[in-house]
Amino acid sequence: MSQSGSLRKRGFTLIELLVVIAIIAILIALLLPAVQQAREAARRSTCKNSMKQIGLAMQNYHDVHNTFPPGYVTKTHCSSASVWSGCNQGELGVYGWGAFIMPFIDQAPLYNLLNIGGMTLDQNLANASTRQALQQPLAIFLCPSDPGPSLNDYVSGTNNYNFTVTDGTTPYQIARSDYVMVANAWDSTTPPVYSVSYGAAHGIGYANSRVRFRDIIDGSSNTILVGERAYIYKSTNKVGGANVIGFSGSNNTQSSSYARKGNGMAVLG
Repeated sequence: MSQSGSLRKRGFTLIELLVVIAIIAILIALLLPAVQQAREAARRSTCKNSMKQIGLAMQNYHDVHNTFPPGYVTKTHCSSASVWSGCNQGELGVYGWGAFIMPFIDQAPLYNLLNIGGMTLDQNLANASTRQALQQPLAIFLCPSDPGPSLNDYVSGTNNYNFTVTDGTTPYQIARSDYVMVANAWDSTTPPVYSVSYGAAHGIGYANSRVRFRDIIDGSSNTILVGERAYIYKSTNKVGGANVIGFSGSNNTQSSSYARKGNGMAVLG
């Protein structure tokens, strides 16, 4: 047998090479969906665990303070009936429920740094170090299935609302959250005026709320306390999502929210 004949037997023909490539491509096509499903299952498990930890933190807060945390707290009432048409949001204080449960989710150092209850939101935003802390995302408030940005990046000049310091001119971005506390149910496609003194809410977390277990007449197992809300793009506005502390980045919605027909928001959990 010649040397050239021996070399030809050890090589691949073009057809054989194409067959091998086709087999590899088929295997990848079969395995890729399974890998993606496994990754999403892991992300979903993380989101469920975050909800569980938030729920436990809420109950621990109730055990200590004999009430659930307020949906959001304001230090004063607006001269206008609407939060959006007569008030500087930072000046109001507007700390959301996420700020108050920090000691119960292993975030006591951040809680103490921000001096929740002692410093208003506009004061913390005006300070470089505490402003940086406000912009630090917390893993427990983020669902990995939501591809939204780490900061709730509002669009200037649209219907979305910025945080502003006391002078009412400087906008700041705050760490995003995928979780909102339920303030109310609204059986209409038209949202209500969200007043600072909104005391007629049917949910657990609204303005300056102090709801106890005994106040939940439908039973705690039949009442939604906190839900997931995805961050989506709608036209030029960013809709959905919320902030870890303070207002959410959604039109007419705080870090506590109401359920409303046709609101264009996805509740994922």
